[in-house]
Amino acid sequence: MTHKKHIQVWDLPVRIGHWAVVILVLIAFLSGDEEYKIHLYAGYAIFGVILSRLVWGFTGSKHARFTNFLYPPAQAFQYIKDLTQGVPRYYVGHNPAAGWMALFLLIMTFLVSVSGHIAYKYEGQELSVQEFTFVTNAYADSDEHDEAKYEDEFWEDIHEGAAFTLLFLIFLHVTGAILSSVCHRENLIKAMITGTKEKKS
Repeated sequence: MTHKKHIQVWDLPVRIGHWAVVILVLIAFLSGDEEYKIHLYAGYAIFGVILSRLVWGFTGSKHARFTNFLYPPAQAFQYIKDLTQGVPRYYVGHNPAAGWMALFLLIMTFLVSVSGHIAYKYEGQELSVQEFTFVTNAYADSDEHDEAKYEDEFWEDIHEGAAFTLLFLIFLHVTGAILSSVCHRENLIKAMITGTKEKKS
């Protein structure tokens, strides 16, 4: 009986951050404007996780670092081309396409969080760090109120557009992970849970 050899790929902070964002984004989308407090708390939590992942991308373990999986764009396109033909090159960590997708997801999630914070600020539902409560802003006159309303609508549009773009990127990310799993005969979802992959000969 032969024993399969496994190698450690993704460390604990990467895995915790990955699944934390998955859960928090799901909560944020399900809560929406109907449960704005839950939505807002989820947004702040996502922002914190994303900042942590950005830092870990420079200071973390080998496969967590951006320098390990951000290949030249040409290699990413080549990988996608090879993937559609069923003959993609194998990478222990993120493949070139997945690496750029990870970066795009980080950037878009960051944009969703920041735009949401600004939009809620103009609505008067900003989270007060000092009191850890929600406060309502008062406007001095109608001109300031009209300006705030314009800014509110602008950032709401940015927030909504970024959120739907994020959904599209998530769809591409999941689709790519499934296709890569099939082509390389490995379970990438399980690998992101355990942190290990079966060693390829």
